Amino acid sequence: GAAPLTPEAKAYVHNLKMGPVEMKATDSYVNQTITEIEGTITNGGDRTIRSVDIYCYFYDAYGQLVLRERASIVKPGRLPFQPRDTRNYRLAFDNIPASWNNHMPQLVIAQILFE
Repeated sequence: GAAPLTPEAKAYVHNLKMGPVEMKATDSYVNQTITEIEGTITNGGDRTIRSVDIYCYFYDAYGQLVLRERASIVKPGRLPFQPRDTRNYRLAFDNIPASWNNHMPQLVIAQILFE
């Protein structure tokens, strides 16, 4: 139900550079597997950003979508994401279906809010 990327955000999205992304799995204290994705994002444009959300698309061995999760990688309410800044992010998932192929999910910018 979230709003699609605005025309203004679509025009700016090429300025956001996703850096190296790593994925790891750990077991929680309640015997639940937590999948973590860590990476960086750089604001290569000239606009100050308040927040950035992404969609994480998880697929099965047949290429069928098994989970779509929206996550914030630049959170609102923190320091604005200035031009030429790079931020680290960490996402944790504990609800991925067992049919997931265990490959890196597809990460797609879902929303950009500007200052």
